[in-house]
Amino acid sequence: MGMLCGAQLPNQGEGRSNIDMVLGNHLWTAVVRHPQDALSVPGVGGATVMDLALTDGTDVAQEIVPLVGGGWLDHPDVVLLPDGIRVEGTVTPFPDRPAAAEGERRVVTWRADGSWLVAEGAEGFRVSPRGDEVLLGDGGLIQSKLVVWGNDGPVDDLGGVSYLFDTDRLLIADAAHALVALTELHGARHVAGRLANTSQIALMRRGRVLLRLPVSGDHFELDLPADVDGLRAESAGRAPGEIQPPSSSVQLRTGEAASVVLRPVWDDGLPHVLRVEEEGAATAYVPATGLRLRLGAGVHDLTLSAGPAFEPRTIRLELLPGQAPDLVVRLEPRFDPGPFVALGFDRPTDRSTTWRGSDLTAAIEAAADGLAGAVFGDGPDVPALASGAGVPRLVSWGSARVEGDGWFAAGFPWGSGGGALHGGARATDLAPVDAAAAVEGSTADRDVRVDTGWLAVTDPWDGWPQPTFVALRHPLRDDRDAYHRWLDHGIALIPTGPFTWLPVDDPTLVGPADLEQPLYGGRLAAGNGMAAWLTVEGVPPGNVVPPTEDGTYRVVVVVEGGQLDHLVLRTDVGALPIVEGTNRVPFAGRWMFLDGWSDDPDGDWVVTAPTWTRAP
Repeated sequence: MGMLCGAQLPNQGEGRSNIDMVLGNHLWTAVVRHPQDALSVPGVGGATVMDLALTDGTDVAQEIVPLVGGGWLDHPDVVLLPDGIRVEGTVTPFPDRPAAAEGERRVVTWRADGSWLVAEGAEGFRVSPRGDEVLLGDGGLIQSKLVVWGNDGPVDDLGGVSYLFDTDRLLIADAAHALVALTELHGARHVAGRLANTSQIALMRRGRVLLRLPVSGDHFELDLPADVDGLRAESAGRAPGEIQPPSSSVQLRTGEAASVVLRPVWDDGLPHVLRVEEEGAATAYVPATGLRLRLGAGVHDLTLSAGPAFEPRTIRLELLPGQAPDLVVRLEPRFDPGPFVALGFDRPTDRSTTWRGSDLTAAIEAAADGLAGAVFGDGPDVPALASGAGVPRLVSWGSARVEGDGWFAAGFPWGSGGGALHGGARATDLAPVDAAAAVEGSTADRDVRVDTGWLAVTDPWDGWPQPTFVALRHPLRDDRDAYHRWLDHGIALIPTGPFTWLPVDDPTLVGPADLEQPLYGGRLAAGNGMAAWLTVEGVPPGNVVPPTEDGTYRVVVVVEGGQLDHLVLRTDVGALPIVEGTNRVPFAGRWMFLDGWSDDPDGDWVVTAPTWTRAP
C-alpha cells in the first residue's frame, strides 16, 4: 500500500505516479484513483479501482466502484493504512439509479486478501471491464485474461457495465488460482477422467459456465468446487462436447475439427465487411479478402449481413470431419446507394455502459454495419479511438455526451485525454444550455449535437452555444414540433440519424473532408438505414432555392430500401402531399424537407435536410 510509482503501473494502466495509490500483493496489483472524482462515472468521487492486473499482466478494468448505500462516496477523505486504504465520504447516487442512503456518511476500506480484492463496508460493485470481456456465471464472473468473480449475489448486467450485489470482495486470479479460491470457498469435489481433442474444460453450474480450465494430454484429475454440476470439453475449431456430470471416471471429448473459408463477392467492388452470426457462438467479421472460420464438424446455420444496403442471408453448412471447403458468398443488394456513403452517430466503444467490446471490435462492427464514417461515444466518457478507428476506410471521430431528463447534448470531434471521464466534460446536474456549453468546450472546431428533447426545453437564440446538429428518431418517438419550431426561427439545424447518407465524389476514396463537406452543408438524408433524396428545382438539400415566378416548385423525390406508410413534404406552412418521382408543388413558405415514416414506431423512417427559399 502506498502512492503509485511508475514501476508499479500495470501494462496499459491509466494510473498516475505520486497522485494515485497502489494496493496489491504478489498475485495482483490494483491502482486506486485519487479522491477528486471517478474516472468514468460523472458526479461521484474517486478512490475507485481504475487499474487491475495480475502481477506482470495487463490492465483489464476501466473502473471498479464499490456500492455503498446504493451509491458511492462523493468528496471522499482517503487515508493510507499499513494494510489498506480507508475511504470516507457522503453517499451519492450513480447516474442510472437512486441511492437509498443518499447523503449519509459511510466508510469503505480497500484491502488485499490473497486472491481477493476486498472493500470492507461495501455491498457490491459496479464493474466496468476493458475489451471483449465475457460475463459468465451467476456470481458475476468476467473472464478473459483473468477472472473477476463476486461471490453468488445477484448481477445486473447492462451490457458494458455490470452491478454485482451482496458482496464486499472480488476474486482476482488466473484460472489456476481461481480454482483454488473457489474450492476453498465452496468445498472440494474430486473428479478425474479421460480427454479427447480437448484444450479446456468448462466448469458448469446451474447451466452456466463458472470457470474454464486449460488442460492437455488424454487424462485429467482435479479438485473442483463442490457446486460444479457439469463438465464440458472445449477446443478451438471443434464443436463443444456434451455436458457430463462430475465423477471419478468422466469421459470428455469435443466434436471433430472442420472449417470453411468464406470468400465474399461484392457487386459494387467496394471492400465491405461481412458479419457472420451463429446462435450460441461468437460473431465473426469477414474482410473482403475472405476468412477461415473454424466451426467444427456438424450443421451450422449462419446469418450473413453487411449493413442496410444489402439483404441479410442465412446459409446452412454441413461440415464433415476434416473438411475445409472454400465458399464464395454474395449478398443481394437491397438498394444501390450510388455515390452516397453512410455516417453513424452515437456508436458505442469499450467505455460504453451498454455495450461490451474492445475499441477495435467497435470499429469493425461499424464497418460491418455499412458505415464509411462513425462518431464514437454514447455517453460522457470519451472513447480512446477518437483519433483513429484502426479499421481501413472507416473515418472516425470521438464524442462526449451529457444526458438530462429526457434530453441529451453531445460534442464532437472530441479527442481522448486524461483526467475525469478520460478528458470529457464533468457535467452533472446542468441545465440544458449549460450542458451544451460544457460539451462544446472552448475549442472552435467542436460542434454541438442535441436531440428534440433538448430543443423542446430551450428557446432559439443567437448567442453561444449554438447547436449545429439535431438527432432525430422515428416521428412517433420524437418531438418533431420542437425541431420545426427552431427551423421557423431561421436556425438551420442539420438532421442526423443512426444512418446519415452523404454524397461523395468517390465511395472508394473517402476521407474526413469528403464526409465533412456534405455533412456541414446539409446535403444529406438521415434515418434508420433506408435512403431517400430530394431535389427542389434541381438543387439538393441544405441549399437556398430562389423563389420561382409562379410560386410552384419542381420537387423530385427518390426513396430506396424501406417500407413507408407516409411520405410528405414537411414545411413551415404545414405538411404537403407528395409522391415518389416528380412533383409540382405550390409553396410560399421558407423551408421544406422530405419526411417519410412507417406506422410501426420500430419501422422505417427517413428525412432529408431542409431546403430553404430564403437564407436562414
